[in-house]
This record gives sequence, C-alpha cells and structure tokens, in this order.
Amino acid sequence: MNKVLLKSLLAFLASISLQSCPPSSEGDPSASSSRSQDVAVIGVDNSRSLSRFQPGIKNLELGKVFQFQTFPLRFPFKVEGNEPVVLTELRPSCGCTEVALEVNGEPWDLDTPIPGGSEGAITGIFDSKNYTNRKDSSITIQGNATNLPMKLGLAAFVTPVFSSTPHQARFVDILAGSIRRNPTPTRKLKVTGAEPWEIVSFRNKPEWITITDMKENIPAPDGIGEVHTLLVELDPQLAEGRYSGNVLIETSIGHDLSFSAYAELLGKVRYFPDRLVGFNLVEKGQEPIRKMKIRPSIDWLEIPEPNITYAGDDVFEVFLDTVVEGKDYVLTVSIKSNAEIGRHAGKVSVTWPAGSDIPNREYPITVLVREPR
Repeated sequence: MNKVLLKSLLAFLASISLQSCPPSSEGDPSASSSRSQDVAVIGVDNSRSLSRFQPGIKNLELGKVFQFQTFPLRFPFKVEGNEPVVLTELRPSCGCTEVALEVNGEPWDLDTPIPGGSEGAITGIFDSKNYTNRKDSSITIQGNATNLPMKLGLAAFVTPVFSSTPHQARFVDILAGSIRRNPTPTRKLKVTGAEPWEIVSFRNKPEWITITDMKENIPAPDGIGEVHTLLVELDPQLAEGRYSGNVLIETSIGHDLSFSAYAELLGKVRYFPDRLVGFNLVEKGQEPIRKMKIRPSIDWLEIPEPNITYAGDDVFEVFLDTVVEGKDYVLTVSIKSNAEIGRHAGKVSVTWPAGSDIPNREYPITVLVREPR
C-alpha cells in the first residue's frame, strides 16, 4: 500500500514540473524572429559607444559683425576611441545657423556610424540680417558617444550696416531766421558704414535741411568699416515752430542710410509753460490760479508789453504783471470766488503791437465748479 502511494506522489510531482517549463523554441521560426528583434533594439546605432566626441572648438566668437552679412562656421572634432560614434541630431538654438556634418573631408549623414579615430567638422552659416547687438546661439549635438549630448556656442555683436553719431540731426533753441545772428545753423554726423560707401541719391529728405558729404572719409577706429562726415544745414529762412522728418539715402553698397532730423525754432518770445494749464474740477468758493511767464527767447532781446484780453463766461479774472519791462511779464488767470456751480469756458488772447513780428496767441480755458464737500 505504501509503495502505491509513493508511486502516485512521484507521478503527480513530475507532471507539475513539466507544466512549469517554457515550451522549446526549437523549430519555431516566430520565436527566433522575436529574439532577433529584441537584439536589434539595442543595435549599434542606438547603443552607447565607449568613444568620445572631442570638439577642437566649443565656443566660437565672431566679434563685431554687420547686419545682412553671412559668416561660415566650422567646429572641428575628432572621435577619440576605437568604437564608432553615431550623431543623431545637430540642433541650432535659433534659425540663425544652418548646420551640416562632414567626416574626413566628405559630407556625412546623421545616423551613419563614424569610425573611431576619424576627424571631421560641424559646419554652418551664420546670417546676421535679423539681429542687432549681442547675439548668442548654440548647436546641441545628440549621439551615442560617451560624452554626448553637448552644446557648441556661438557669439557675435551685430551692428547695423550704417550707424551715426549722433543718431539725429537735432536743432533746438535756435532762433528763427529774421532774428538769428548765425545765418545758417549746422550739425555734423559721423556715419560709419560696413564697407567703403558713397551717397547715390536721396530717397527722402525734409525740405528744410540740406545734406553734404564732406568727403572726409576715414577707416573706422576698430578698422572695420568706413566713416563719413555729413554736414546738415538748416534752411536760413525757416520760420519759428517745430519740425521733424526722416532722411533716407541710397548708397553704393546696396543698403540705405537713414536717420531723423528735428528742429525747434524760437521766435522772439517764449512762454513758460507753453500753454495755460486747465482748472478741471474746482469746489465753489475756491480761488485757484494759473500763471504763465512771458519772456524774450534770448537775453539780449527786448520785447514790448503784450495786450491781454478775455472773452467768455464771467467766472475768470485775467491780468498781466510787468516784472521787468521789456524782459519779464506774468499772465495770471484765477477763478472768482462767487463762480456759479456748473461748467464754464472762455478764451485768453495774447496780442502784440503791429510791427513787432511776434505772432499772437489764444488759450482756451475751462472749469467745472461743484458744491463743496
């Protein structure tokens, strides 16, 4: 009886052991294919190489460059080690660089093994047309070398094709022609071009200035580019007032030179401030005042006493004080204490004697009077 039980137990254990073993793959082509696919996933192109990608230059400094110029880039490298290296991506940080790969002097495709010990270069083009001032960029290298990924750096200081000092032909605090001692005010601009250049034509120029190239052409201080001196002259008959405009010059190097011009010509009189400041909101019973100083534009001038008149609602008081005859007058406007609640308006006129060559002026004034709080 014991022998029968023992044989039954051994047979049961043997069946469990057979069920737990995996089936043999011998003669099963699908199983063999599956294993080969698993090995391919960790193939040569994607496995980590023991070789190093060693660049000869990691950071390239272009220095001062001009807009619209292009510059070839070259980052040499060597594969240090016996195993091949595969580069899978060369990614610039912006659109300013076009990059490519060459190995042993030949164009080389990404994802193609580079034999150990090979020398090559990452090449590209830097296009400066869309940038000004400091420009930093980088190229990220992806691959299976032991020290990848890494970044290569590129830096440049991009300057406009033309730059001028000062940036604007500016005429301020200039007396109008009839009273000016200097007949023709002038300003000089030092203009640096990216290369030797000449004026071809004026595409746009305000009528109240003339521009002359003084032909004092010299190399730029840093040796890059050429400097011209432009003489800008103001129309001697220009009347008092404010003027502004843009200058656009066609040049011989295929790029236009541009700068702005501004002029502020004074008559015999200056007003401080230039207009009467409004009263806005005033509580009934208050008596705020506004003042305007009237003086000659230049100390050596004397001006006659202006005539001040007012027309409008009867809530404003207007009067003129003579501080120094011929030199200093003060126009004062105030609100009467009994001004009625509501909105009020009027106009102050400043007129000058005939033959004084001083234009008259008018200043609207308003106030909103409300109940005291």
